[in-house]
Amino acid sequence: MSMMVRYIALVGIIFGLLFVAFNFTNCGQFDLLDTAGNSSQLLQISPIDSELQVIISQNKLTPFPNVEEEDEALIILGEALFNETLLSGDKDTSCATCHFNEAGTGDGLPLPIGTGGEGEFPNRKQINGKSEPMPRHAPALFNKGLKGQKFALWDGRIELVSPGVVQTPAPEISGTSPFRPDIPELMETGPGIQPLFPIITPVEFLGFDNEIANLGKENHAAIWDKVLNERVLSQSNYQLFFRNAFPNTPLDEIHPGHIARAIKAFFKTQFLANDTPFDRYLNGDLTAMNEQQKQGMKVFYGVGQCQFCHTGTMFTRESFENIATPFLGFKPFINDTGREQVTNNDSDKYKFKVPGLRNVKLSAPYMHNGAFETLRDVIEFKNNIREGNLNYEIPQSFRKHYELELITDKNAARMEDKLSRVPLNIYKEGLNLTQEQKDDLLEFLENGLLDETFLSR
Repeated sequence: MSMMVRYIALVGIIFGLLFVAFNFTNCGQFDLLDTAGNSSQLLQISPIDSELQVIISQNKLTPFPNVEEEDEALIILGEALFNETLLSGDKDTSCATCHFNEAGTGDGLPLPIGTGGEGEFPNRKQINGKSEPMPRHAPALFNKGLKGQKFALWDGRIELVSPGVVQTPAPEISGTSPFRPDIPELMETGPGIQPLFPIITPVEFLGFDNEIANLGKENHAAIWDKVLNERVLSQSNYQLFFRNAFPNTPLDEIHPGHIARAIKAFFKTQFLANDTPFDRYLNGDLTAMNEQQKQGMKVFYGVGQCQFCHTGTMFTRESFENIATPFLGFKPFINDTGREQVTNNDSDKYKFKVPGLRNVKLSAPYMHNGAFETLRDVIEFKNNIREGNLNYEIPQSFRKHYELELITDKNAARMEDKLSRVPLNIYKEGLNLTQEQKDDLLEFLENGLLDETFLSR
């Protein structure tokens, strides 16, 4: 009996070895059960998938974190305020002026045109004497306001130091003992503070000669209070919205921080992008990305060195980096040194906040100043940043939007200073990507990181 058992066991071992050998002899491919543990469906693990599993492990890439839900009444209020022109001095501008779906939650312009601008996307125009363009690009809003985000704006001048404690250009709400502690008390993230600041900025909402602007652009709290009490809460529909969104707060205790809190709830949920092919791949669906996207991901985390700045599952760790982006601005020339203007630290010169990359396909133009018209232009620039600076030309399509003269900067000394501060030698020397690598990288960025579900929310 024991001999029979040993014989059966030996036969089982032989068949097992044959099974393993068979499954590992298809050009390095082998079979595994799918992520749901369904034994009737087998997945092919290709060499590129094996390489990407190593990349995922090395870069500690984990699935998109769970997002805290927001109260529906708060979102409804936030959406109304996001689209409300009463927040602007001349009643002509809202958040949606520079952040709308058709432009990937940006505005489609290199440099935004706020109050006083004429026309709508794609024909918006800055008119001398009526409007002034903003000095930096309107960033996309995808995944803004999520837990853990400390900074807002390209130079990080709006910062959540700790819950309820902020550092901003408005001293009335900044620091540990602000004059108006009620306003920051609801602040949970850096981007959650930001909706208050267009209201006090002349080229964005405030304007230059109206009942709100005439309070004085430095009287931040007075401006916020007047807009809230005389423009918003004077409307019966908003009284109902605020009661529903903040049921435990009497109307006479509503303050400007409630405006920011509601708008944050709206853009945090409306512009969530967490169901890209890349996200599904991280969650175990090895068929979520096509072959070219997988090769592009390999370039991104390999020879492209993109992960140095665009780190982790969120594609940013909220750092400030210098990639020597060519200057784009208006005459007369004013050098934009980025984060240095906030910290007064020379080591921060030319550094700007690293954005996330989900839905980057939708939010052209690119960089902190909108210098590049297409994502392919960005890849070509980063392939050789020295040549990219020397050869940069302003796209002609940009000029039609402004009566002011768009200019770039070819000053050799400033260019060398900017290039010398780039942290990676490989960027200074040039990546030398092949055309195939650039094409693969573009496919990963454009379609591997695409989630258009926000369009149907």
